[in-house]
Amino acid sequence: GEALERLGAEQPRFMAYLPAPESSARIHEAEVALFEQRESLRRSVPKAPRARAALRTGQVAAGAPWAMDDAAQACPLGAPLLHVRLFGGLEVRIGDRMVFPIELSRHKTRLLLALLVLSHGHESSRTRIAELLWPASSPKSAMKNFYSVWSQLRRALSVNGECPYLLRTREGCRLDDRLVVADIDQFEELCRSLQFRQGEDQDWERLYTQVCTDYGEDLLPCDRGNELVDAKRQHYHSLLVEALVSASRWLGRNGDPRGALWFAREGLRRDDQREDVYLA
Repeated sequence: GEALERLGAEQPRFMAYLPAPESSARIHEAEVALFEQRESLRRSVPKAPRARAALRTGQVAAGAPWAMDDAAQACPLGAPLLHVRLFGGLEVRIGDRMVFPIELSRHKTRLLLALLVLSHGHESSRTRIAELLWPASSPKSAMKNFYSVWSQLRRALSVNGECPYLLRTREGCRLDDRLVVADIDQFEELCRSLQFRQGEDQDWERLYTQVCTDYGEDLLPCDRGNELVDAKRQHYHSLLVEALVSASRWLGRNGDPRGALWFAREGLRRDDQREDVYLA
């Protein structure tokens, strides 16, 4: 399956021979099964030479990945979870290992990952993604660039030579959402809590702290000029300001003027052009 994908990327006339969606799904299942087998083997041999040497010298580092409880670091599919942070700038971790910026050195590679994360695990058309990443290029040139960037992203997100996170079919691609933890999901949950789960038992101080620390900056603030990312940034910005105003109003009506003022001021800091913020 991978050989056919590489051939199709290099010579478009072979695109017709790429596996059908059902076959691509079975190929991915086989890839995940192979990954699980390798992880199972690795766990069944705990006395690796490095571990033995460290135990002899008493130099077992706290938090060393190979010394961790694998069950706590892996998802049911056997692969470590992929953590992606988009607010305040792109940050990627595989399990507890940071994916350094040099591994995602191309700007388009980082944008491709961001676009896949923003799709919430839903399949996106490769043609559409290529258009979003290279709007001024011809379709043929854009697709060629897409395959190059896709290959680099696979290498950056590989674990033991395999990349279980990226899925590609004949026409589309997506992230395996069973293996991905993204801050945009937590952000949307935070906004729902501020707007719709208002009550006396709500931990307002914790929510306020989360707003100011985890989401103190906009989504990918330095990546400007991409149609979808710009639209998502504006959407999330408006969504949070509306949630802050809603929380402020509820607290004001229910005898907590100090909390109401905190949320209103934070809304004003983020957007000083909205009348509802000034009213709050």
